[in-house]
Amino acid sequence: MNFELRVELQNNKEIMELLVRNSVNGMTVIERFHQCVTSSPKLILVKTTREIQAKYYNHGSRRSLAVFRPLPVGPLVHKPQDDNDGDVGDDEKIMDWLSKKEPSSVVFVAFGTESYLSEEDMKEMADGLELSNVDFIWVVRFHGGSKITSIHEALPQGFLERTNGRGLIVEGWAPQAKILQHSSTGGFVSHCGWNSTLEAMAYGIPIIAIPMQLDQPTNAKYAVDMGVGIEMPRKNKQLAREEVASVIRRVVTEEEGTELRKKAKELSERLKKEEDDEFDEAMEKLVQLVHESRI
Repeated sequence: MNFELRVELQNNKEIMELLVRNSVNGMTVIERFHQCVTSSPKLILVKTTREIQAKYYNHGSRRSLAVFRPLPVGPLVHKPQDDNDGDVGDDEKIMDWLSKKEPSSVVFVAFGTESYLSEEDMKEMADGLELSNVDFIWVVRFHGGSKITSIHEALPQGFLERTNGRGLIVEGWAPQAKILQHSSTGGFVSHCGWNSTLEAMAYGIPIIAIPMQLDQPTNAKYAVDMGVGIEMPRKNKQLAREEVASVIRRVVTEEEGTELRKKAKELSERLKKEEDDEFDEAMEKLVQLVHESRI
């Protein structure tokens, strides 16, 4: 791509949106997905487990999606290793801070890379965290179109000072997998993107669900139905500080949270036992499919 075209694309929002909506053959993202599903009737690998899907998909049943046969390949969750990941800079500070906290005493708040709280919800979340009196790590990110550019602008006046020592604000990115697998983490306030949902389940951390878009409401329902999550109530589709504080306390410090963590740990253990078998079965099916295609 030459320099002139790069500049034109960068400065022409309409062209960029057109490229995102359509592929080179003029198909939308939805149309491409539908074609992939309907043209691959023999096998489709799905990043999930039978344990998670048991209530929603009867494997091999004729009543399930007849067009294709989904095959779980396991959660495929990243497993960070302290020896070779090498914490540096901010990561090291985060993990050091977390290591000084009591077991299951910290709530981790993060909404992925494509979901953002509104300015109003961000203030309600901040006030709710403060009211909860629970230790927290909060990953704060700003939408590209937001006029807010700093943490001090986004958070209530004096919030950082009042929660100093009890809360840790991280701007932009945090080592989510490492935080979730740490013994001091007792709950995860999440948008319920699929990767985040699977990570929480794999590491045995209860989910406080705040779904925003796409598949997130469905993923949140999975967590609630399986007894490892609670969905955050909203008033007129907005967060309320009292509810934020109440739910966080229920999960991290009260008896309800103890039961949630027990179920989350039990689910985590079952997923670990199934993981290798599901992955091996998927590999066997792929090898069989390749062999059949050569006959």
